[in-house]
Amino acid sequence: GKAPPGGGANEWMVRSATGATLTVAASTIRRVPATRGSQVRVVMGESCGFVGVLLSADNGVGVLRSFGEAKKVRVLPLDALCVLAQECNQPEPGTVEIS
Repeated sequence: GKAPPGGGANEWMVRSATGATLTVAASTIRRVPATRGSQVRVVMGESCGFVGVLLSADNGVGVLRSFGEAKKVRVLPLDALCVLAQECNQPEPGTVEIS
């Protein structure tokens, strides 16, 4: 998600799995922390777009291994990671989960 143009810190634009974009109140969004074994995507920095499994998470840093034949490893801040949707638990009614 991201803050909508003209909106404030109290609103976010969120794209759903169907591709629909919604504007939601910031108070209805909660962070889903990445944990060991989570499937994650890097959402900022030089490794943006890197997808893999989180091998370990300690002191704000995660070790990721890519999927596929050529296994690549990255060590990145946990704040740069987004848990892929299939890993998220169902949110409480009226809330949206992002990472």
